[in-house]
Amino acid sequence: MQNTKSIIMRYSRIASCLVAMCCVASCALSGDETTGDASESAPVATTTQGLFGSDACRDVGIHILNSRTRNGVNTAINVQHAEYYSASEGKWLNENLGDLILDFGRQGNWTRDLEHTENDLVTQWRVYYQFIDNGSWSSQVFQTIDTPNANCIANMDFNMTVE
Repeated sequence: MQNTKSIIMRYSRIASCLVAMCCVASCALSGDETTGDASESAPVATTTQGLFGSDACRDVGIHILNSRTRNGVNTAINVQHAEYYSASEGKWLNENLGDLILDFGRQGNWTRDLEHTENDLVTQWRVYYQFIDNGSWSSQVFQTIDTPNANCIANMDFNMTVE
């Protein structure tokens, strides 16, 4: 006969798996670079695979769309890196995205293994970038994008818009 703690742990893992498989997070912008109404936000993260195995947070899609304007003018951005907040770990983790220049309306796509984030609740991302300002690149800025209820598992996607 199994002990009660073992049974509770098994059902807890099953419940976590079911919740994560049904999870769809919504995007709400915040911080200095924020524009728009959070109620108009688009889905950010979807999950497609179970939580079992060592690849629980492998092949994660990071998609960043440039919709940034400055003084009413569409601007290019130079995406440099992103940080994501693991509420499970209680800290920000860095993901190097290289220097990718995105013209207005263009989307950058990366596939990464988010190390040390297996099944973690990822509640926010910070996209670090520069923008064109009077013909030259600005200093680095970031935009915080909320991703509530996004448990990181294999092959999920984070869709973000820089505005």
